[in-house]
Amino acid sequence: QEKGGTVILASGRPVYGIIPLADELKLHKYGGYIIAFNGGTIIECSSMKSIWEKWMPGKSITFLYKFAMEHEIGIVTYEDENIITETPENEYVLEEQKINKMTIKKVDSFCDYVKFPVTKCLMVGDGDILENIETKLKEEVGQMLSIYRSAPYFLEIMPLNITKDGALSWLSAYSAKTEHSLRMSGALFR
Repeated sequence: QEKGGTVILASGRPVYGIIPLADELKLHKYGGYIIAFNGGTIIECSSMKSIWEKWMPGKSITFLYKFAMEHEIGIVTYEDENIITETPENEYVLEEQKINKMTIKKVDSFCDYVKFPVTKCLMVGDGDILENIETKLKEEVGQMLSIYRSAPYFLEIMPLNITKDGALSWLSAYSAKTEHSLRMSGALFR
């Protein structure tokens, strides 16, 4: 960074879960970027403003919630520093909290509360259960949403075609059109 390189942190984590590392690396000082939600959001660290986001179709939240309830698994999404869920005591929700050092916000009705744009939902449950429903979910909405397993107990759902490398390509084109220039020699994905 001191020699003019640009550090870009690319992760499946929510923005809030990446900020501590970005702060430690002083990305706000050197003009680095955060690519969060597997590429669904790009943050310019010098201003902490989002320069790109892609949201899930609005009706998908209700569908995903009903799907999760049908299969008796948990579902979460994110709002600022909060993990939004009806099941704060779920062991896998607690694991997500531990990983990202976020606050769990219990809501009475997931669908009634989540009226804001969503970049990512996470279904949580035992690995064998998620393995069985992953295929079913892809069959039902795989043409509209991207669905990935990031751990045996995490099933990530995002807008279609969201990827970290796609976000890096967008950021490279963005920097070419603006006064920002990126000197990248490699990428670290988590």
